[in-house]
Amino acid sequence: MLLLKSFNVSVIVNLRCSENPQMVEMITSEGIEYKKFFMRTVAQKSFEKIYEKKNIVESYMNFVSRYDILGKIFKTFVSNEGVILFFCKHGRDRSGIISIILELLAGVQIEEIVADYLYSDVLLNSEDIRLREVKQLACFEFVNKFLEEYISVENYLNLLRLSQEQIEQLRVKVKGDFVE
Repeated sequence: MLLLKSFNVSVIVNLRCSENPQMVEMITSEGIEYKKFFMRTVAQKSFEKIYEKKNIVESYMNFVSRYDILGKIFKTFVSNEGVILFFCKHGRDRSGIISIILELLAGVQIEEIVADYLYSDVLLNSEDIRLREVKQLACFEFVNKFLEEYISVENYLNLLRLSQEQIEQLRVKVKGDFVE
């Protein structure tokens, strides 16, 4: 808890299906807000299917089309001060997609976004080179397809019912003290 407080974490957003009631009670008793949004990218019918780039991209595009719940998540980011910690099981699908959108909003280059996305494999000690290569290609393709479909991250956030003012507030929060 001290670590969360030292980083000024004000909200924890859980994107997983499960939660630990004792952990939630401990977090909230420390004055940290806890929000749970059940989000699933896609249930894989067979392990071999995750090696198909089109399945990953299709799954991610389906995920971003869940406007109601994603709108609530991004509005949570806008409406809270302090640091917002969000997580899923591995940090690369649900959290990864949300991170991609936030990085696009901040103006981060696609190559850097993909590198950040792939970093979760390093943290997870993933030794599956084939899956890593597929995920890298899928991430590039997802970002391009996302931008093709929505034209810009701002248009997408408008679909989530964020106002221009909220989008700008979110951009400022994401960029922080970063100066271009």
